[in-house]
Amino acid sequence: MAMVGSIGVGVFLLAFFWGLGLGVILLFMKTPNAGAIGVAVILALGVFTLILVLIPREDGVDDGQADIKEHDNLEIGRAVLLIVVSLFAAVGLVLVFVMDCMRPVLAPSAHAASKQKPT
Repeated sequence: MAMVGSIGVGVFLLAFFWGLGLGVILLFMKTPNAGAIGVAVILALGVFTLILVLIPREDGVDDGQADIKEHDNLEIGRAVLLIVVSLFAAVGLVLVFVMDCMRPVLAPSAHAASKQKPT
């Protein structure tokens, strides 16, 4: 199986498609139906992720040898990287919510309204 840095092809496919999906969401963010597009993209990517996770991976070829236990030396580094990326994603979502969804609605100035003369 093709591996890059002991990471399989599926992880790279997920990263590519999630990046592409987030780019599509950013591209259509200012359109009137941005919410529907965003939900559709997230649902499609979620289904794609579930399909890749649930598809059984290739089993290794059984040579008749005794079970050899393999130890992943990068397990702690990957866990830390996952935690950091998840933290930044959560902070980014909170910032998008605060900056975009919670815009203040300002009342018109009373001073400007008093300058208009009634007709």
